[in-house]
Amino acid sequence: MSLLNSVREAGARRVFVQFCLINICTFVGSANGAEIVGKQLEIYGTIHGSIDYMDSDVPDSVADAESEDKLLVGDFGISSNTSKLGIKGVHDLNDEIRLLYQAEQFVDLDNNSDKTFSTRNTYLGVGGHFGEVLIGRYDTPFKLVSSRYSVLSDTLGDRRAILGASSTKGNKLNLRAEKMILWRNKTALASGTFDWIIQYSAKANKNSSAAANDDRTMWGAWGQWSRDSFSVVMAHDSWSSIYDGEIDATRIATKNTFGKLTAAVIFETIQHDLDAGGQGMLDRNAWGANLTYAHDSWKYYTQILSASSYANVPDSGALMFSIAAEKTLAKGLTTYVIYSQTDNDANATYQGVDGGHGDELATLPGGTPKAFSVGLKYAF
Repeated sequence: MSLLNSVREAGARRVFVQFCLINICTFVGSANGAEIVGKQLEIYGTIHGSIDYMDSDVPDSVADAESEDKLLVGDFGISSNTSKLGIKGVHDLNDEIRLLYQAEQFVDLDNNSDKTFSTRNTYLGVGGHFGEVLIGRYDTPFKLVSSRYSVLSDTLGDRRAILGASSTKGNKLNLRAEKMILWRNKTALASGTFDWIIQYSAKANKNSSAAANDDRTMWGAWGQWSRDSFSVVMAHDSWSSIYDGEIDATRIATKNTFGKLTAAVIFETIQHDLDAGGQGMLDRNAWGANLTYAHDSWKYYTQILSASSYANVPDSGALMFSIAAEKTLAKGLTTYVIYSQTDNDANATYQGVDGGHGDELATLPGGTPKAFSVGLKYAF
């Protein structure tokens, strides 16, 4: 009897070991997330760190007197860029309806503060033949255009130093809408594929538990047509009360792949009307263009971003130029080097580094901030 029990225990242990090995392989082998309970529960994330050299193009005495530590003179630093951790899942309720959810958090790896975690795209929704309807917190259509049609996101070449940025206040209009409802769908056409997004919030920039009793609405729309390796998109955001006024912002972009080369162009126009009259800090146009060349395990990037002058402020534009090389080391694991430089007109102070990089780099009017970075990124 004891021999039979030993055989049973050995068999049970073997089955358990096999079960663990299968699940470990599933976790490690997927670069798009680890399936814990099939598609009903997946864990995913990105760990992204870099060593940076930054120079604000200002004297030492000016940098030492700056209180926000955004003015640097040839300083080295460590940044966690946009590291994140999330869970998501899809649960079929029946043959026609499925439940969707996602909870995603930004993780600050190199600081110890109350901002170590912050909420990114997080939602609950349903999907079916009608598309998907989500409620929660999510990128606006205006933001989605630049994130999907630009390169070097979350590095020191991040487009948010120019696109959606103010000369005086930095990155301001690459936002997620709070307490929003979003409807999206995709339709196959004879000439290609068309997908669209409609988003609305009555309380988009008032993240509190109080009921909305004032006009803080936001609505946005996105339409994208794609065929083979070509796509074109247009998106618009409208904010009734933000940054002391009303904002209407539009982005148009196109992307095409020719063999190993991918090219994209983005144009944005922002109308910012202040409640007190006049134009606000975001009332200007901007554009960007980027090229990506892929060869074996390497990718090479070039990106140009430009902001025009404000209507009533001459010489208030800027031009940002970035180049980078990225190598894939293993599935989900990449390393890169990148150089970026921003040339401000005499009356402009666009930052050299802003957005998802983490550490920022500011300058003085007419300054030419520059930065160099070596990074390592693991996505699972």
